[in-house]
Amino acid sequence: MKILTLFPSEKTIEASVFNDRNILSSVSFAYPECPCESGSIAEKIAMQMGGMSADVGITCYSMAPQTCEKITLLDNDLSSKIVCGEFGHEKTNICPQILLSLAPKKALLAYPLTYGKLPPVAVFSGTPQIQRRIVARTFEHLLGARELCRMLGREYEQSNILSVYMSTGEISTCAHERGGLLDIEDSYDGEGAMTPTRSGFFHQRCVYKMALSGKYSKEQMLEKIREKSGILAHLGTTDLGEARKMARSGDKKAEMVYKAFIYGVAKSIGKMAATLKGNIDGMVFIGPLSSDGEFVAELKDYTEYIKNPVVVKIDQPSALVEMAISYKED
Repeated sequence: MKILTLFPSEKTIEASVFNDRNILSSVSFAYPECPCESGSIAEKIAMQMGGMSADVGITCYSMAPQTCEKITLLDNDLSSKIVCGEFGHEKTNICPQILLSLAPKKALLAYPLTYGKLPPVAVFSGTPQIQRRIVARTFEHLLGARELCRMLGREYEQSNILSVYMSTGEISTCAHERGGLLDIEDSYDGEGAMTPTRSGFFHQRCVYKMALSGKYSKEQMLEKIREKSGILAHLGTTDLGEARKMARSGDKKAEMVYKAFIYGVAKSIGKMAATLKGNIDGMVFIGPLSSDGEFVAELKDYTEYIKNPVVVKIDQPSALVEMAISYKED
């Protein structure tokens, strides 16, 4: 069975072709500036595939309807709604459209950003009209937690795990309780810590003041909070190494921003640990920033009292292949 996977990583779309579980080829593309460019990316992937059509095509993430289904069958109607931002705007929304352009015999969307269900106590808010929702890279949280359990010789379904996904955009913490999601931060909508590009949580009064000032449209406000805040807004860079270099050169502002960034991530980890009442079998760090050894070491200074964190590398395309094979068997 020929399987095409499209994995939307932080900066690129990774297209891989498999014959069952054996990888045949892999290539990465930058995210297009406009959805109208999806066709040209599909053409390049088709060339990489040598004109071969896939039996199953599978991608993940995108802003889709809130769901507890790990896999959804993709069609043109759902893809059009996703790429038009009907459920929310996010750069990974382009992947379903690219996948369908390649005309696999069966097209699947796995673990959209809106996947998952939390217990009622975790979604409750002080405003009756508002409930918390999940918008996160839950797929990688689950893969990281399961891989940590494998390393520890434990069953995921019998373990309490704290996972921390860290990238330039999203930094989110997740509590896994005996095989299920207990709680997870919605970095997309401003929960949790400041990231290199996102604001993280800040006082509601300040948001109201900005939003009602007449200076910003709704789209400008969302772009500011989700894409143009964080370390970028303060220092003009999203690179942690560059931020540290600025701090060490005597830039007091850079030093404070970087320290506040570490502090905020550590505080988010501590808050999520409380949801498990401290009964934690393991803590795992995943995502692009988990490969930054200095950043991880500084986080450990704050969080080792909870559990010594383990950095785990994840093979997302292979995980998507396993899901495609399982879906066929179902």
